[in-house]
Amino acid sequence: MAFDPTGTLVATAAVDNLVRVWNVEGGFCTHNFVGHAQMPLRLVWHPSVARLELFSCGEDGTLNCWRLKQKNPEKQRRCLTGHLAPVTQALVSSDGTRLVSA
Repeated sequence: MAFDPTGTLVATAAVDNLVRVWNVEGGFCTHNFVGHAQMPLRLVWHPSVARLELFSCGEDGTLNCWRLKQKNPEKQRRCLTGHLAPVTQALVSSDGTRLVSA
């Protein structure tokens, strides 16, 4: 689980391979993201509130970027491939210009 920079949203991942974003105060799901072939292992928010992006590391070796502000579902997800094993860690630099994963 991971809270967004404002603390108003929390992201969760589960064995159903879905990434969900929840409104903390209201307790309802705002986004339901499908894209991992295996369980998401770690969730990391972009530090910029204006960008509202969530990264999910997958057991399937992918790193997905979910753009919450994007209304078109086809453009909400960017999938980064290239890992030869599960992606267990991701880190966004404090200024938001770099993303590293392992």
